[in-house]
This record gives sequence, C-alpha cells and structure tokens, in this order.
Amino acid sequence: MILQELQCPGPLMDYSPHLLVALLFQIFVSTEQMSEEIDTFWRGCQEQHDLPTNPNRFAVLTMKTLLCCLHCEDVVKSVEKNRGWARLLNARSRRYAAALLAREMRRVCSPLCSRITLHLLELLRREEPCWDLPAMAFLVEVLDCLDTRKCGDRMLEILARNLGSTNKKWRQLALRVLMALSQDPTMAKNIWSLNERLVQLLGDADRDVVWMTLSVLDNVLWSSVWKQLQKRVHSEDPLISTRIGLQLAEALRPLFDHDDRSVREGSMVIFTHVMQLIERAGKRRLNPHVCLSLLPLYLHRYDENLVVKKASQKALLAVTRFLKRRDLERLVNTEEPWRFAECLLKGDRSQVTKYVRQALPYLRSPQQPLREAAIKFMGIAGGYLRGQYRELQFIIDALQAMRDDRSPAVANLALENINFVTAVQRAPAPRSRFQQLQDQLRRAWNSRPSLWGCVCLCCCS
Repeated sequence: MILQELQCPGPLMDYSPHLLVALLFQIFVSTEQMSEEIDTFWRGCQEQHDLPTNPNRFAVLTMKTLLCCLHCEDVVKSVEKNRGWARLLNARSRRYAAALLAREMRRVCSPLCSRITLHLLELLRREEPCWDLPAMAFLVEVLDCLDTRKCGDRMLEILARNLGSTNKKWRQLALRVLMALSQDPTMAKNIWSLNERLVQLLGDADRDVVWMTLSVLDNVLWSSVWKQLQKRVHSEDPLISTRIGLQLAEALRPLFDHDDRSVREGSMVIFTHVMQLIERAGKRRLNPHVCLSLLPLYLHRYDENLVVKKASQKALLAVTRFLKRRDLERLVNTEEPWRFAECLLKGDRSQVTKYVRQALPYLRSPQQPLREAAIKFMGIAGGYLRGQYRELQFIIDALQAMRDDRSPAVANLALENINFVTAVQRAPAPRSRFQQLQDQLRRAWNSRPSLWGCVCLCCCS
C-alpha cells in the first residue's frame, strides 16, 4: 500500500536494499516450506484484502513494485522477458532466477547492488539453509560491487563453510566466487588460507569442481610466482610449505591423465608453480614426487590436444631443472622425443621396471598417440632388461593385448615391439665383469700353462 503512493517516503528508499533482500528471503522460505499457522494467517489476509493465493507470489509482486519505485523498470521487464519471476517461485529454478535478477540489477543500478551485497553477506553468515544457495548465486553476479578490503575476511569465512559442503552446487558456487576474488592479487594470500580445503577438492568426482579449484590455485600461485620474478630472488617467506607442497604434488599428479583436457593442462601448470615456490627445505622431500612425474609428462608430449602438449613440455623442462638432470633437459625440446625416453632409461637402469609398470595404464588410453608412445617406450625399456626373463615376459604379455587394438597402426606397432622384446629375451644374458675376467684367465691358461703363477697372482689381487 505504501509503495502504491505517488511519493514513497525517504526512509523506505534508504532501506530499499534491506527490503529487497527480505522479500527475496520471504520468496524462498515460502517456496521451501510454510507452517500451518502461517498458511491459516495468509488465507485470512487473502480473503480480507483480495491478495494472491500464495504468499510468495505476493512477495514477488511487492518486489516488482519496489523496483519500479526505485526507477528500475528495465530490471522488472528484462526479468519478466526471461521468465525470471515465474522461476523464482519454483524451488528447482530459483538459483538460476536469483542469478538472472542479480545480473539485471548490476547492469541497471550498480550502487543499489553494492548495498544489497553487503546485506547478503550478513544473512549468509547466519547459515540459513534455505537461503544459502540462491544468495550465493546472487552474490556471484555482483562481486565487482564488493570492496574486498573491507569485507574480504567475512566472504572467505562463508566460502570456507560452503567448500566443505556435501552439496555439489554449493561447492561450485563457492568456487565461482573464489575464481573471481583470486584475480585480485591483494586477495591471494588470504585465499591461500583455504589451501587445505582446495587440495581436498582436487580429488572431487565432479569435473567442474576440479577445474574451478585448479583455476583458483593457478591465480593464487601465479601472483606469488610473479612477485618472485620481479624481485629476482626467492621469497624469504615462501607461500608453499613443505607439507602443503607434498600434498599438492600428490593430488596433482593423477590429474595429468584426467579425461578433461582443461584439467590436464591446469594440473601441469600448477605442478610447475609448486616446484618454483616450495620452500628450500622441502625440495629434497619433493624429489620422489617430481621423479614420478617424468614419464607421464613425457608421454603427454604426444597428447592430441596442442595446449596440453605445450603444458607438458613446459612442465617437463621445469622438472628436469628441479632434478638437475641436464642430460634430460637438453632433450626436452628436441624434435625426436624418443631420445628423451632412451636417456631416461639409460640414466636410471635400476628403475626401468618401475617405469614399465608406470607406462602400463597408457596402453589403455583413449588417445591413439598416447597408446603408440607407451608401446614404443615399453619396447625401448625391453632393451635395458636383457637377462631379466620375468620382466621381459611382463612386457610381451602387455603388448600382446594390444594386438587387438581398434587401430591397425597400433596393433602393428605392438607386434613389432613384441618381436624385438622376444629377441632380447632369447639372447644370452650379459656376463658380469668377474665372469669376463675368468674367461680371459681361462683362455690365458689354455694358451700358456707356464703362466699359472701369474694367474694365481691375478686371482689373489
């Protein structure tokens, strides 16, 4: 009734942000549930004042009237055009409708959005279960109205709660907010306080959650890398501690083989940042994780996606430098990638068996270039396992399964490498240095028996 007056009172205009939020809150509460007592009260109001059947419909009508009083008729029309008002009344679509309303209000009346956003933060801190999701959806669209210097801590407190939610939609909305906030370098250190929750989300089953988590980490860590590059020295207060660095490395490595190409690329980029930023005391403890990344990064140089291929090459270069393997570093950018594999196996002969087992899953890769690269790698590895019958048979059995591959090129490549490894398996085992010395002495004895005394002296020495 007040809003229908020709001139709305000043206090009503001053408190319009609170009223708008209260009306939204009323819509969502009424949509979610309504007690019998309130239902009875509303039926009485309806009969007396000829009001709409449902209280949430009346709240929508009141909100539209209030927006018109605030000279936001364009917002009302645009939301109506996209059926936003009807969707506000549906529990399944209200999150989308809240985001639509926020975008339109942001476009038309930015100062009002700023005041609404601050009030929303207070409501979100009360942990109203029926309000969190649409409120977060509204907040995501008007983040640039926030002064993070004044309310950044409150925002992160709310986000920390939502990141740990079992509801996938809440996690996604919280990450969308963090993605926007992380683009502000001044917020990087504050966001990093959520690092343990972010590391846990890297193992989430939802692709979008993992991708957004990687985006947040990329923004936060890159700002720190950039600062170090500007100073040209390592920071005395490193962003990544040894414990978090190890957790990150362990969580990132499986993502190199993720089905989504954006996740594969992002994980490689952040893995590079971790090596650059981890505190010096943690470098030695990180070595085993970095060594385990050598083969996956090498194989992804054959990735079908060009962006992932470049990311793996860049990460592989950083890994070889981290490990101080100059022999491998020189071969990262060569036009003959297989030379890198030969150098890796030749330099780590005691680890050849481990590398073979690490390459095994890539034989089942959906990407043909990766399957071919894995077959070639196992063939090369077979050349360094001469005399180890069981390990060579393991390679032959693994490659035999590839003869039924849907690609004739892959099947033929598998057959070629089976023949090579079989030939290595049949070849006589290499003799030890002591055995070679014995043979030399035996030949010397047969040719010159008078040298027996010299032979004895040699054996004693």
